[in-house]
Amino acid sequence: MASMNQPDGRSAKVAALRGVAPSRWWNSPALLGAAAITGIMSAVAITYPSADLAVSAYFYVPGQGFRGAAEPAMLAVRSAGRIVPGLFIAALIGLAIFRLASRRPLAVISDRAMIFLGLCFSVAPGLIVNLLLKSHSGRPRPLATADFGGPLPFTPAWSWWGGCTSNCSFVSGEASTAMMLIALVFVAPRRYRLPIASVVLIWTTVISMNRVAFGAHYLSDVVIACGLTLASVAIFKALVLDQPHRA
Repeated sequence: MASMNQPDGRSAKVAALRGVAPSRWWNSPALLGAAAITGIMSAVAITYPSADLAVSAYFYVPGQGFRGAAEPAMLAVRSAGRIVPGLFIAALIGLAIFRLASRRPLAVISDRAMIFLGLCFSVAPGLIVNLLLKSHSGRPRPLATADFGGPLPFTPAWSWWGGCTSNCSFVSGEASTAMMLIALVFVAPRRYRLPIASVVLIWTTVISMNRVAFGAHYLSDVVIACGLTLASVAIFKALVLDQPHRA
């Protein structure tokens, strides 16, 4: 008797025709790791909302505001956090235009890799983070709450009844955009993957904590943004990069 964990003949045939290995998504270490990061941080933020306040309070000076806004080095990091992803996106668009104009594959990057990177950048930071969550979460930024000199009450993560009406604190767009660069790991030559991953993770940590130091986001905003972004990358890797090449 066939094991219940094995797909039946029809399911296996459909999966083979589609080029998708059964259970591929659930066996992805990146997706499982992203789900764990998002789930654990969400549970902590919902169960102990004071943890968010405690981390933000470390960067807040009563009567003066958040430290990040007055530090030239942190202001420079903020600028870099905007410029670097912009340059990357501009380069990707330029390559796509050149590919369409030349009508032949590029030597530096495959069509599949460009589609993968384009989906990663447009869906996670664009659609999920900025269009859906930031526009509708209602969570005021720390600097806008009464705990840190603002007019609005504190709202926990995953709450939808806060006083923010647009460009809200939950989740962090800049943390998401920084983490999205991890997609480069999956299209780079194998020998460069570990160095790229190390640089991206350090970069993401610096950008994320810089936003917390500015009073623009809570810790849960940046961590959950990174988790959701990593999950998106893992899903698009399975859908685009892991599909077999067709003859």
